[in-house]
Amino acid sequence: MGKSWKRCARIGSGDGDTLNPSRNLIAYVAGPYRGATDAERDANIDRAGELAKVLWALGYMAFCPHTNTAGFDGIVPDAAFLEGDLVMLQRCDLIVMTPDWEKSTGAIGEYHAARKQGLPVFVAGTSRNGDTVLTSIPGYELLMCPDCGGRWAIVNGHRKCLVCEGER
Repeated sequence: MGKSWKRCARIGSGDGDTLNPSRNLIAYVAGPYRGATDAERDANIDRAGELAKVLWALGYMAFCPHTNTAGFDGIVPDAAFLEGDLVMLQRCDLIVMTPDWEKSTGAIGEYHAARKQGLPVFVAGTSRNGDTVLTSIPGYELLMCPDCGGRWAIVNGHRKCLVCEGER
């Protein structure tokens, strides 16, 4: 994902360095947490945290379970964290998956829970110039809003801007 979150803050509104959403949208970050080694787990936490920074820079309020409970291993069973994360997901407006989300049974469960809720689901990736980009999962489509430069979500044929809430 790189350290491109600072540049992402300039995408969109044209009124300064950040988007100015008319409504506070909460984006949930999903991806692998555990790893075969402590170093792999730490890399997963860092990757998810960098994605959360991108989302904050774009004007979203990002909830990142990875950074929320980093270092809490052993306090309660892992299942308690996973259940709590699903409760938090119910309060979110969209979910953004890390590029390697399909390697994680927890992230797969979060993906299915988000789809069941009808949330827009996006996958983060990296463009050729190193910026983080969000692409849609089938059933959803991302377009730019002609009014504010924000992102449109199209869910079941209904198009709405995730920033200014404009509809077409």
